[in-house]
Amino acid sequence: MKRRLMEHFEIKGGDNSRVPENNFHAIRYLLALAVLYSHSYGLLALPEPGIFLYTFGALAVKCFFALSGYLIARSCLRTANLRHYAWNRILRILPALIVALIASYYVASYFDHFINNPVPYINNGPIWTLFWEMFCYGICGLLWWLGLLRVSSLGAIVAVSWLLYIVLPTTSETALIIAPLVMLFFLGAYIAINKKNLDLTIAGPFFFGLLILASIDTDYVSLTWLLNNVPFLYGPNMPIHEYQTLIFLFSLPFFLIWLAYQKPFIILKNDYSYGMYIFAWPIQQVIVSTMSPSPLILFAVSWATTHCIAMLSWHLIEKNVLKFKV
Repeated sequence: MKRRLMEHFEIKGGDNSRVPENNFHAIRYLLALAVLYSHSYGLLALPEPGIFLYTFGALAVKCFFALSGYLIARSCLRTANLRHYAWNRILRILPALIVALIASYYVASYFDHFINNPVPYINNGPIWTLFWEMFCYGICGLLWWLGLLRVSSLGAIVAVSWLLYIVLPTTSETALIIAPLVMLFFLGAYIAINKKNLDLTIAGPFFFGLLILASIDTDYVSLTWLLNNVPFLYGPNMPIHEYQTLIFLFSLPFFLIWLAYQKPFIILKNDYSYGMYIFAWPIQQVIVSTMSPSPLILFAVSWATTHCIAMLSWHLIEKNVLKFKV
């Protein structure tokens, strides 16, 4: 009975549009809201608030990639062929994105490309991440088509990629920003593929504890003392905070996916998170241009406005085009 209930609660088609008995909608909505909140400071040229080493926006993007890896891998396993997989991904991403890009362009043109704003000329900042998310979709689909989306092969890919990231430290922006997103995506995918062998009721709280330990920068209660006192011999010569960062990032997908399957804390039958993510920036730029608000006022007004736009996006565009999924 428990197994049947868990199967009933699983994601259908990778977008969770039919099953509200879990927290995927709620978590993704809160992540989109975290990006909006973070940008409420950044778009006023103020330091963005955050936790650990990340702003709320940067951390939310990492969480998005981890969850996407999990959901997309499960979608792969339910899809008949690669053509259907690609079609379903296009339907989920492109229609609303095209509308957002067109709207962003004309809104920015009307406001002279926000030339007098603290952050000028950028029509829609967050959408750069969608290229890399679609890149991960493509690699995941290719692995599935090649028969490599299995526990053994995907586990090896995940292990080698994380090991290389540790032993080949670099200062390039690609490695520091993009590589963790891709690694988190495929760690989420690995959890999906290996879900039958992973006891998330144990792994979730365990990795949540590691998240807390890695986040607290106190020698007596964090991992700093351990990392300072364990001899690494000829291991990678990295600063302590980089080891903590790796532990933090590796723990994140396990905790998020465990949290997603807990008793729903917010019932959201519709997935407004994508609309929140792709429409928030230009709305915030317009508010900055017309109101000169404080960060909290910008957050409140842009949240209310963007939520309404996200509802329209879901009900008029996203939900309707998803009917053509195969």
